[in-house]
Amino acid sequence: MFSISLSFLVLLYVIFVVLTLVFAVINIYHLVSTGMLTLLSFSVSGLVVLLMFALIATTGIYVGTLDTTQTFTLFNSVSVPVGF
Repeated sequence: MFSISLSFLVLLYVIFVVLTLVFAVINIYHLVSTGMLTLLSFSVSGLVVLLMFALIATTGIYVGTLDTTQTFTLFNSVSVPVGF
């Protein structure tokens, strides 16, 4: 039986969110530093950041009600065939 704590999965999600925010900041810095800040690139980047914050807020509401002491069972019973 292989089980993973839900707090570990939440930690992985937080790391993913932080990396996504870092890449968004790098994207905006790159647009400004290279002089490619046009209305279209600014609008698309702004839309992506807005959607990202909406997803983070929505999942934050659901993760806030999560009981992280529970475990997620990946394999309940592992059986190896006789031929192996």
